[in-house]
Amino acid sequence: MATLWGSGRMGRFRTIARWSALIVGGLMAAAFALLLLGAHVYALPYLSPYGSLLLNWLSPWFVVLPLLAAALIWFAGPRSQRGLRKALSLVAVAVAGIGAVAVGRMVAVAQENGVPIDLVRTLGSHAPLPEAPDHDIVYSRFNGEPLGLVLYEPDRQKLPARAPILIYVHGGGWVAGDRFGGGENLRWFARRGWLAIAIDYPLSSRERHLWNGATDAVGCALAWVQANAHRFGGDPARISLMGDSAGGNLVLIAGYRANAGTLRSSCGGSVPRVAAISAIYPAVHLAEAYRNPFPQIGDMAREYADAYVGGPPERFPDRYASIDPASYIAPEAPPTLLIVGENDHLLPPDLTYRFAAEAKRGGVNVALIRFPYGQHLFDQSTNTIGNQLVLGATRRFLDAHGQKPAREE
Repeated sequence: MATLWGSGRMGRFRTIARWSALIVGGLMAAAFALLLLGAHVYALPYLSPYGSLLLNWLSPWFVVLPLLAAALIWFAGPRSQRGLRKALSLVAVAVAGIGAVAVGRMVAVAQENGVPIDLVRTLGSHAPLPEAPDHDIVYSRFNGEPLGLVLYEPDRQKLPARAPILIYVHGGGWVAGDRFGGGENLRWFARRGWLAIAIDYPLSSRERHLWNGATDAVGCALAWVQANAHRFGGDPARISLMGDSAGGNLVLIAGYRANAGTLRSSCGGSVPRVAAISAIYPAVHLAEAYRNPFPQIGDMAREYADAYVGGPPERFPDRYASIDPASYIAPEAPPTLLIVGENDHLLPPDLTYRFAAEAKRGGVNVALIRFPYGQHLFDQSTNTIGNQLVLGATRRFLDAHGQKPAREE
């Protein structure tokens, strides 16, 4: 009797386990199907922003996990439900196939732009890790607050000449972020022969609106770098800028105005010319971006703009014109690389496409890369396809415009 009872209990456990495997596998497949639907349909509120971003950060897992779900359903599901197991496992395989096509599109765009992608690395993507700089220096002050910059030096013994300089300006909606945010990527450039620098600039808030101060702080940092870069092995005649989002906005304005001779430095000194710019999903045409229709994300965009500018475009049209990089397009502007996510919901990509066309008509040497399924912050997880693209494409663009280190590792 005890044996029969035990056998019955084990049978019930196996039945529960098999149905659990079927349900778990089916839910996994359904979840990835919904996320892929969001990544493919830009206009879907809520689902599209999150689906796009997760596809950017977890790309290979959109293939691996649906295939695991298919295996779980087929091999561990209830034996009496062969038809259901077959249908659900085929659905999971189809989801994996759609994920593979999406990943393939992202890789193809990178390869078209000369950037090889290591898919094995993407399996281990993670939030950027802290990277200790070689130097942390206060370069100026704003209303008594220190403004710092950090430097990542190349191996000078392997460079027969001074290193080209890449200055990174962080994003964060002009209200957040600091000089330490891009450390891992800047160390990547330093290992390849650049003197890589990241700067702070004064941040805005609900109480202070620094639309007319942040760019002058970038001008101050440029003047400091020109005067001091030789101490760290840098070539002050070869300075490039890189920034994302709000930082992309600042590097475009600072670089264009520097080469036009109109960029002010908040700390005096001589502002150098800029050799090239890499701007990742930059904030352009802010007056139109203010009318972002997406739930929650549109409110976030307006909060950033209100903090930076002080209110809506209808109230401050001149301020919005002054923070629009399109206002400074001129033939002497530096060669400009724009890397834009096609699914960006915070800064609609059509605005950047239009800016690229306007800059080209204005005589600027512009290269535009449109990253498929790219959401805002698509590169903010280390080792992802998007981050590999940003690093590789920026390096190639700088190399092509006279910024290649004399000798690399």
